[in-house]
Amino acid sequence: MSEESSSQQTSKAKTRRRILVALPALLLVAWWIATWIPDWFAPKPRWTISANGENIQTCRNAPQLQVFPVTPLEDNGSTPITETQARAVAERVRGYSSGGPYTEVVEATFPDGNQHTAWYQIFLLDDGGYTLMGKAEVLFIDAQTGEPLLLIQDVTVGDPFMTCDAGNFIVDRLVIFWSRLLIPILLFSYIVIAGIVVLIGWLQRWRKSIV
Repeated sequence: MSEESSSQQTSKAKTRRRILVALPALLLVAWWIATWIPDWFAPKPRWTISANGENIQTCRNAPQLQVFPVTPLEDNGSTPITETQARAVAERVRGYSSGGPYTEVVEATFPDGNQHTAWYQIFLLDDGGYTLMGKAEVLFIDAQTGEPLLLIQDVTVGDPFMTCDAGNFIVDRLVIFWSRLLIPILLFSYIVIAGIVVLIGWLQRWRKSIV
């Protein structure tokens, strides 16, 4: 085997090793990006307002907020957008499952001054712990077009574990939170370990070269 051929094989072997070393890191980066893609491309509500901590008492009925009064409608089956479709849109907007059911269609005057028929979904952000006062957001989905219309932030809800199926809310949010936090930790750990292994290999080759 010629010296040139041996050199080429050594170069290819080094390239393969570098690819194998970099591959886990690239996969972790791709995984981390994948967890954020739903947020980056999620539809945005047309309007966002704050309830300034106003209490809706329960997740099981239409949110009666002074900041945004609504009128519940009796017939939920006559809208072009079904409950299932509205839930899917709402969960794309917020990036996770709410865990709780829609209860009814409502009608309200939205910030454009027009009345819209809409499904609503309540998303729990914080179960409140021992205070029994959770924090939530309310999202309204147009029952005619499926457009996200309005997001109401900073809503207080009483006893969310009893009235909002809080266990489902919290589990889903924890999965997203820990997956986004764990991936950078794994990536950093892998880079440190790989760096140490590479450094040890370099030191061993350096020692051999000076003997």
